[in-house]
Amino acid sequence: MRLTPGRVAWVVFLLAFIPGSAGAALEPGDTAVTTSVGFVDSPSGDFESDHGYEISLEYNKTSNVALRGALGLYTLEGRANSSPPGAGAIEVEGWVASGSLQWSPRLAMLHPFLRAGAGLYNVHRTDDAGSSGGVEFGVHWGAGLDIQLLRHFALRGEATFHYVTGDTANPIIVYSVGGRFIF
Repeated sequence: MRLTPGRVAWVVFLLAFIPGSAGAALEPGDTAVTTSVGFVDSPSGDFESDHGYEISLEYNKTSNVALRGALGLYTLEGRANSSPPGAGAIEVEGWVASGSLQWSPRLAMLHPFLRAGAGLYNVHRTDDAGSSGGVEFGVHWGAGLDIQLLRHFALRGEATFHYVTGDTANPIIVYSVGGRFIF
């Protein structure tokens, strides 16, 4: 049988899903730092997409469960017609400190994961009429994928839904990509 590029791609794809050794990424006691950048969106249509940043620290309790603490900055740009008349466009900036429980099955090279948690959101709204803000409570959940490239490094893609108390549009969705550095 001749190996064509298509067959090689299928073999590599199938080998990535074979359960087994996942390297240092999913061993109990491992610690990882993740940095990511992405864009933030509001499906309600009240806001236009803008940017977000996050840095997180993860500690693997077991080979499948990790504790994750994160600090993030998310911004949204409001449409001029969604603000009160004469107030102009609204900009919402939110600093987030959150904790999550993360679950990931043991696969060879690809590590899909689910995340759920809660946090404090320091939301600050600014428009032509002035600014307002305060600390709000929120919950979040999401899913993502780590692609283990090296023993101590993985690429990460993630989508997270944030539900925040107060008058901020819910949910706020963050789509991000970044790197995961495993110690």
